[in-house]
Amino acid sequence: MSTLPEDRQERGIPWLTGIACVLCVGLTLGYWITGRNDIGWGHFPPEAIWQGRYGALVTSTFLHGDPLHLFFNVVMLFRFGGVVERALGHLEWAVFCLGAACVASSVQLAFFGDTGIGASGVVYALFGLTWGARRFVPAFREVASDETVRFLLGWIVLTFALTEMGMMRIANGAHIGGLLFGLAVAGLFIGRQAPVWRRIAAATVLLALIGVTVLSATYLPWSARWQAWHETRQAAP
Repeated sequence: MSTLPEDRQERGIPWLTGIACVLCVGLTLGYWITGRNDIGWGHFPPEAIWQGRYGALVTSTFLHGDPLHLFFNVVMLFRFGGVVERALGHLEWAVFCLGAACVASSVQLAFFGDTGIGASGVVYALFGLTWGARRFVPAFREVASDETVRFLLGWIVLTFALTEMGMMRIANGAHIGGLLFGLAVAGLFIGRQAPVWRRIAAATVLLALIGVTVLSATYLPWSARWQAWHETRQAAP
């Protein structure tokens, strides 16, 4: 990734974004109709991930808990994803979103004990990318306006408060992980004129997120649930 020519930013149809939105709707409806059978639709418990079902870090992002959750994520995914896909290209978009899904789910698993469900981690990664790179990519300024930045950052604060008060269960770790991933990718790969310190900071954050992603699936000594699972595995004949 690098600074993109302005004439490339409006080319192509963001068909991968459209497919992702359709999958979110279709898989979520199937999930609801069949009685919210998590495992049948790709949301596996942490123990399954620790035993090798790493794909659950991605598949859980397509499922949503209620109509408002689904509507908000699909609208935001279409809005941010379409702009990013047209600007970066289909392959780059796919790699970025796959990485964002893994990181968001992993941060949620590592610090909150579950991957959560929903595409909001990917949405926040796309938002972080457009926000962090809007200085260099004109098309990103349209979706990452100051008003949008204030709203989405404020939403993170609000969801943390609602979760702490027990009013809602929200995957706050996925939001934070996705946002940091998007900002790190923007800082490291977009903008040739970016200062060196910005690239170093972005690389540090990205490496830390990769580390958390690996640890979340393999080694979580600070997690009581992982410790219990690990002890059970060791005690098994």
